[in-house]
This record gives sequence, structure tokens and C-alpha cells, in this order.
Amino acid sequence: MDLSILIAKLFSVVYAAMGLGMLINMKFYKKLFNDMYKTTTFIFAWGIFATTVGLFIVLNHNIWVADWTVIITVIGWIALFKGLSMLIFPNILKISEKMFKGTGFLYAIGVFALIFGCVLGYFGWL
Repeated sequence: MDLSILIAKLFSVVYAAMGLGMLINMKFYKKLFNDMYKTTTFIFAWGIFATTVGLFIVLNHNIWVADWTVIITVIGWIALFKGLSMLIFPNILKISEKMFKGTGFLYAIGVFALIFGCVLGYFGWL
């Protein structure tokens, strides 16, 4: 199986489930995002996870072409940058803390994640 398709399948399920979950259970996700700023272990663990996933994609799928597979490469670079930022500058999340206080921003993220998951699902599964 092509690596692009494998990653698209994996991320399509995660993004679609997260997006749908955010739209159905907004209270839970609002609490989750508000709590994450208070938990240093969470920030550290997500930094390690994002760095690992991002570096894996960058090392194995650093393909800059004019088709859908570039989405996977961009996800990898964003994850790597986010993970390294969280490990090197753990207080960087404070910048976005105010955005997650209300439900409007969370709703927008939920809609985006659901659509993004469906797009990746189209390329990965069909």
C-alpha cells in the first residue's frame, strides 16, 4: 500500500471522529482544551507525540508535488513544528488559550476537522 494512502486513511478516521466528536459533545472538548493548559504532562506528552509523528512523515513522505499527496507532507511539517515548539517553548500554548474559552472557535475547528477528515478519506479510501 502506498504510504500516502495509508497515512490518509489513518488521519481521515482521526480527523473525522474528532470533528464529529467536537460537534456532538462540545462541552467535553471545551473542558479538554481548557484543562490542557493546566497540565504540564499533557503538553510534554503531546509535544513528544507530535514531534514523533511529524518527523516520521517528514522523513518518509517529504513529497512536494502538485497533487493531493502534498497534504500529507504539510501535515508532517506542521506536526513536527508544533511538537518541537511544545517541547522547546512549553508556554507557547498560552497564546491560543483565549481562543478555546468560547465555543465559536471550537465549533469552527470541529467543522474543519470533519471536512478535512472526509477529504482525506476520499483520497485514502476511495
